[in-house]
Amino acid sequence: ISVPPPVGGAWQVVFAGEVGATYTIQSSTDLINWVDLATLISFDGTVPFTTSVPPSLGGGFYRALRR
Repeated sequence: ISVPPPVGGAWQVVFAGEVGATYTIQSSTDLINWVDLATLISFDGTVPFTTSVPPSLGGGFYRALRR
């Protein structure tokens, strides 16, 4: 996972993934309850997800689950 600096007020979280695999991006504030945010396909071995809420300001935690 990598979190580069924000561009235009949005944060991009980049997960490593398997080419052609589908991933559900989830967010949690307590690591117990998770909410689905997006379903994405890895076309090049990465799974980029953009959000306007940085983790340090209430965005909490993110994870990518392979489907």
